[in-house]
Amino acid sequence: MRLNICDVGSHGHQEGLQQLEALGAALPASWHWRHVVSSAGERLNERAFWVSVPHPTAPLGVLISVARSRRVPWANIAHVEQLGDAYFAEHAARVARMLLLGVQSLGRVMRLNIRLLHLNEQVRGSLGTAFADEGGERVSSPSMYTQTHVLDVQDTAAQMFTRLPARTKRRIREPGKHGLVVRTNAVVLQDIPRLIALMDASFARTGGQLGQKQRVHDLSRAVHNPQHYPLVTLEHAERTDNERIVAFALGAYNGDHVTYCHGASARGEGLSGGLSLSDAPVWALVEWGVNRGVSWVDLGGISPVDSPDDPLAGISAFKRNFGGRDAHVADEWRLTLNRFNVRLETYIGKLRGA
Repeated sequence: MRLNICDVGSHGHQEGLQQLEALGAALPASWHWRHVVSSAGERLNERAFWVSVPHPTAPLGVLISVARSRRVPWANIAHVEQLGDAYFAEHAARVARMLLLGVQSLGRVMRLNIRLLHLNEQVRGSLGTAFADEGGERVSSPSMYTQTHVLDVQDTAAQMFTRLPARTKRRIREPGKHGLVVRTNAVVLQDIPRLIALMDASFARTGGQLGQKQRVHDLSRAVHNPQHYPLVTLEHAERTDNERIVAFALGAYNGDHVTYCHGASARGEGLSGGLSLSDAPVWALVEWGVNRGVSWVDLGGISPVDSPDDPLAGISAFKRNFGGRDAHVADEWRLTLNRFNVRLETYIGKLRGA
């Protein structure tokens, strides 16, 4: 197999994206890589590479990010943040071989983590079988959600709105009666500390967790790449400072679907105590995706209906208020390249109690 590896952002990377999209492949937002810099001027990206196999009619390409292991610092961990789509399933054996050869070529990679995400179980199954044939193993305790709440898109956004529960429609409309407006991609880097503060306050209420660096990274790349990371804010119409923002919803446009990644809202701050702030930006994100032609909306990880003691059960209930259905959409796989380093990583983790 003839393999090409190039830096992300290069001509080879951009050409590979265009070829795959021309063939109808739905590509995840993360593959449309951009340099990401925080409001403090810090570069936030991990190293990433575009690994591809040229072919006159069926080219392949995948973006692989590489990070140094915190427990085994002389070794690297490679990630494919999201892999799915029927096109890749059609060429599953070639995809698996390409990824194995690719990480072997990058050097010092002890394992490759792959997240398969697709609504169709057969698509995930075809790719999973191919990874198993290359020595991969399905991860029993995934690091990210596998169950999500799905909105199937079969009509216009306006038609979808008419089918929402009356309470949800009221909560979407109500902020506009209090001088608040919804804006999309109006955020600049200087607004990110305000969004982080909103997340801090929301996490304190719900028990949610997300590392500070990851939050800054995700919000910053929305500023750098709004075409693939829509950021919807709910704001005071007449204010211009960063505290004008009272709620937000961050999404990722993945070709055939848009994902609701993060969101948060304020409490108090002179707002009516019974005013719901989260519904309007999330629904605006749904509308953004529908207008881009997505076939489904991924509202993010959920807890089972029968787990009321889960601290995140309230968030799951919020997502279910938009209608739709629960679905299993993701599996995680691992290809191990250096078993000694992986065992050492596990041993050190146990010593640290992690």
